[in-house]
Amino acid sequence: MKSIFEILRRIFDRLRRERRFLEKLDHYVEIPNLSPSIGIHKSYSLISPVLAYDGTPYLQWREEARAQLCGLLGFKSPYQREILSSQLIWAAKDSVGNYEKLLLETTDNEFFPIYRATPIGQDQPSDWVICLQGHTSGMHVSLGMDSTETFTLSGNYSGQDVGQYALKEGYGIVCIEQRALGSRVETLQTKKAPHPCFDSSVQSILIGETLLGQRILDLVSVVNYLRNRNNNYERWGAVGNSLGGTVALYAAAISDDLDYVIPSCCISDFHYSLLNLYHCADLYIPLLAKYFRMSDILGLAAPKLLIAAAGVCDPIFPILGFRKTILEAKEIYLAAGATNSLRVVVGTGGHRLYTREIFSELANCSISPTHTIS
Repeated sequence: MKSIFEILRRIFDRLRRERRFLEKLDHYVEIPNLSPSIGIHKSYSLISPVLAYDGTPYLQWREEARAQLCGLLGFKSPYQREILSSQLIWAAKDSVGNYEKLLLETTDNEFFPIYRATPIGQDQPSDWVICLQGHTSGMHVSLGMDSTETFTLSGNYSGQDVGQYALKEGYGIVCIEQRALGSRVETLQTKKAPHPCFDSSVQSILIGETLLGQRILDLVSVVNYLRNRNNNYERWGAVGNSLGGTVALYAAAISDDLDYVIPSCCISDFHYSLLNLYHCADLYIPLLAKYFRMSDILGLAAPKLLIAAAGVCDPIFPILGFRKTILEAKEIYLAAGATNSLRVVVGTGGHRLYTREIFSELANCSISPTHTIS
C-alpha cells in the first residue's frame, strides 16, 4: 500500500513537468506489434539446420557433427583441458558414505573443487555417477547439506540432493562445482549482473568461447582424471537437472567418456523453449540453430544409454517440445543401431529432478562402457 506522502509526491512531480507540445494532433493509425521476437521467429522459421540428421551413415554424420558442435561451443577438442593435480581439502564420513572434498588444478592454471564419495563398505565401487547442479547455490546441494558444509539442508529441494540418493543406491559419486556458480561465482568485478552466470556468459562469447563449453571441458577432464587413477572404474555416468542436465547432455554428445547420461528437465525443441521463454544466457550457443536441432544433440550421444527426463508441467522446457525432440532423436538412435538405449522418464510435476524415477529406470538398464568407441 502506497503512503499518502508517496501519492502526493507523484502528483506534485506531474504538476511541475513542463508540457512538451503546445498542440498535438493525433492520427488514428493502427500500430502493429513491435516486439523484436517477431523478426527472430521469422528468421528461425527460414532456417534449415545444416547438420540436422538426414539419413547419412550414422558414424559419418557423427564425426562431422561433433567437430562442428565443438567449434560452436568454443573449443577444438573436448580433451584440451587436463587435470594436473588434486589436493585434499577435507574428509568426512556419515552413516551413508565416505566423503572427500578435493581442489583440482588444470592445465589452464585454474582451480575448482569437487566432492568424491563412496558408499560405506565400498572403497572402490565400479559404478560412478557425476552429479551436476543447475542454477542453485552450489554442489553442496547434491549432498543435501548447506553451503557451510556443516548442516543438513531443510525444506523441499525437489530431488536436488541426488548425490546422497545415489550413494544410498550403491554408486560412487563425484560432484563438480559449476563454473560461475557456488564457490566459483564472480568476485573480482566491482559491478556484476544480478544473475551469477550472465557476466561469464557474455564475456566468454566476446573471446570466442562459451560458458557451457567451459563447463563441459571441466566435466570431461574430471572423468578422465579419476578414471585413469583407478582401472576399477568400469562405468561412468552423469545426471543433472536443468543446466546440470544440459552440461551432461552436451558432454555426452561430443565425447564417449561417459557411458550413460541422464539429462532432466533441459530438453525441448528450440521453438518451444529457448526461442519463446526466458532462460539464462549460459544456455545460448551462437549459431547453434543454424546447424542443429535439439534432437541432433541427443542423437550425437548414441549409442550410449540416454535417459531423458521431463516434467509434464515444466514451464520452461515444455512437454510438447520434449515429445517432438524425443521422436526425432529416436530416428537417430535407430540409425546408430541403439534403439533401446534411448529411454524416457516423464514425471507428473514441474521443473525438478525426478530422482527416484530415473534411478529406477537406470537399475533396469544394461550399460556397456562406451569410452573406447571410435
